[in-house]
Amino acid sequence: MLVFRGKIEGKSTFTRGVLIALNDITGEARDSITRGKAPSFFVMNGYDLMMILSESIGLTDFLRKGRRLLAEEGRVCVPFVEIQ
Repeated sequence: MLVFRGKIEGKSTFTRGVLIALNDITGEARDSITRGKAPSFFVMNGYDLMMILSESIGLTDFLRKGRRLLAEEGRVCVPFVEIQ
């Protein structure tokens, strides 16, 4: 995750990313994403991907809401029920 974070931080300050983890991430991983700096990406898990593919939410809407929660609240992992 730190390598992914470094790649995003090497881009424009406005760049945001999405990490797709089929399972969820650990608490330690979540802490490492937010430690020291404002997070520049959020995590999508397999359930989120399944909901997008089953058209429960559009990809554009999901990304827009995830990006907003990242920017406004610094949340890197948001349960699907909170995004829809």
